[in-house]
Amino acid sequence: MKIKFTVKRLPNAFYQCFLMALLFGNLDAKAQIPVIGEIRMFAGNFEPQGWLFCDGRSLSITEHIALFSIIGTTFGGDGVTTFQLPNMSDRIPVGTGQRIGGQNINLGQTFGAKTTTLSSSNLPSHSHQLKFEVMNSEATSKVALANMKLGIQGFKSGRTFIPIKRFTSASNLIPLKSVSTGNAGTGMPISLEQKYVVVNYIISLYGNYPSFN
Repeated sequence: MKIKFTVKRLPNAFYQCFLMALLFGNLDAKAQIPVIGEIRMFAGNFEPQGWLFCDGRSLSITEHIALFSIIGTTFGGDGVTTFQLPNMSDRIPVGTGQRIGGQNINLGQTFGAKTTTLSSSNLPSHSHQLKFEVMNSEATSKVALANMKLGIQGFKSGRTFIPIKRFTSASNLIPLKSVSTGNAGTGMPISLEQKYVVVNYIISLYGNYPSFN
């Protein structure tokens, strides 16, 4: 009795998986098992079996004792019946330790902002020029108004203006009110966001229980 087998060509994706299994089938399987509490990036839009999205959700301690024993209430929760997963939505991970400048950052700490508004203290040291122009006619106002030029009291003799007060002597200077430059800018915030591409962060619920080095 002869049995005839028909081998059909597998779809490309399954064929690649089959080859990978043949090539790496002898690797230590334990090395492929995640550590409980391990966080990875995942390009899919679903939660793989044994993993959850790092979206800050609240979990029951009794249902996830192993994970709770590792992360505790570092990321939130009452520590009695619930604890929370880290919330990686719209955030990037940063390692713990001492920041440049001396400040320490701890596990579970959040900081940073999407935008900031600059003030004068953020600008480099600089100066503004204030320009005065004097016109050869009698002053018509004691108070400096917008777009006015300084006027000197005096009289005309034919086509010549003869000033009564000059700026060359401290005894007869024309007193001026304090002058300030006009405001500029609208105070719009500046974006601090860098270029990014969105993926899902997932955390492992099961796997090898981590041990201390």
